[in-house]
Amino acid sequence: MFKSNTVVIVGAGASTEFGVPTGVSIFNEARNMKSAPRKNLHEFAFASGFEYFVGRFGQSGLAEQYKAFLPRLNSSSTNTIDRLAWLNSDMSDVCRAFSAWCIVKSLYEEKIKTIDDYGLKIHKPHQTKRLDHLNPCVGEFQNWIARCADKWIGDAKDHSEIRSGALTFVTFNYDLLIEEAFGHFVTSNKRFSETPKARFPEVLHVHGAFAEFPEKPDWEYLKNAAMSIKYIEDGGVGEAVEHARAAFANAEHIIAIGFDFDPKNTELLRLDDKPERIYTLNYNGNEGFDSRVQSLGVPNENILRGSEASPIGVSNAANRGFFDRPELLKPRKPRSAVLQC
Repeated sequence: MFKSNTVVIVGAGASTEFGVPTGVSIFNEARNMKSAPRKNLHEFAFASGFEYFVGRFGQSGLAEQYKAFLPRLNSSSTNTIDRLAWLNSDMSDVCRAFSAWCIVKSLYEEKIKTIDDYGLKIHKPHQTKRLDHLNPCVGEFQNWIARCADKWIGDAKDHSEIRSGALTFVTFNYDLLIEEAFGHFVTSNKRFSETPKARFPEVLHVHGAFAEFPEKPDWEYLKNAAMSIKYIEDGGVGEAVEHARAAFANAEHIIAIGFDFDPKNTELLRLDDKPERIYTLNYNGNEGFDSRVQSLGVPNENILRGSEASPIGVSNAANRGFFDRPELLKPRKPRSAVLQC
């Protein structure tokens, strides 16, 4: 189990393995968005289109922001939805709404069923939750959340033997995939099937979090999801930020995955304090990422790098021992010793 206080920083890149889009992906989806909504659908449907959602949102000024949204996207110097909102504060509401739309949509499969009702064609949507994050494997590798759950359990006989505070997640993501998957993987073990939620590691959403995913999403859920998003200029969610700062101050190891070390976020969390404790994953060997991390003071040997030709995803990194203290970057085990999925 985790023997020392460990904090895992989870950025958007850590959720891409489960189909959740990053800020760059959301920006690109906005640029390719079809403006014509489908109006012949009964009940809530993602297929109705974002423009229809804007009309249902009921917030004064959002429709006006939406009119300028696409032209501003096409002339922007940036390529992420978060930075677009930061550079254009007059459009932050529509950026929040579109981010919520894309993220929530990614968490569901939607099929449209056509029913013949006395000669009238009725198109009814049907949504089901995606469960990729509950799969123990991501391709050939163990799911990184499952890996964390395994290490949290360690050789404990039941949850009472696990030290409180040994593991904390600090995330910039709005989804609840960590909570859902971690609880699923722990309680699927008979010894830990009765573990109460209060015993699980704290998950701190410093930029806000959606409510628990409903079986059937609706317009009201999407509206609340959009309003829960806090951009960096909002200062984050006060209580979560304070708890995160305290966790970092007490941490002996800090592991950053899918987190790009934007200076505004590192300053928000005060990550410049003892950066030698930080270990991070550079997914594709991005030089800009290396520059930001090293200027913060993170030792070069604490960076696990992939490359454009051979990127290293989070579950791949976990398979290489990235969550194993204290030898973060130990050589990969022989194939016979690696978990087979």
